[in-house]
Amino acid sequence: MPSWLTAYPGADEQTRRLGPLVESSYTAAAPPRGVLSHFRQLFATAGLPFQPSAAGNGFMIHAAPRECDLFIRIRRMDTGTAVQVTCTNGPGRDAAQRAREQGE
Repeated sequence: MPSWLTAYPGADEQTRRLGPLVESSYTAAAPPRGVLSHFRQLFATAGLPFQPSAAGNGFMIHAAPRECDLFIRIRRMDTGTAVQVTCTNGPGRDAAQRAREQGE
């Protein structure tokens, strides 16, 4: 997981590793737009483009920083906002990164 990618303040983050995948999940005591703003600031600080997509009752964010392919899912819940972040690194990820760099 990239060191700049921090959980929403006050959230109790649970992280697990499954081979080339790292998954972090937590519930934040904030509305989805507040959590989205948190990620917007993190991406700006890291110098990455921030392009969220609306997804039903929340948002999805996909990015490809140097560290891994990131997929962030933000969903409204009755008790706050559920956040799931996956960071995937491996041979397929390296090939996809090279293809993106050649396309630029």
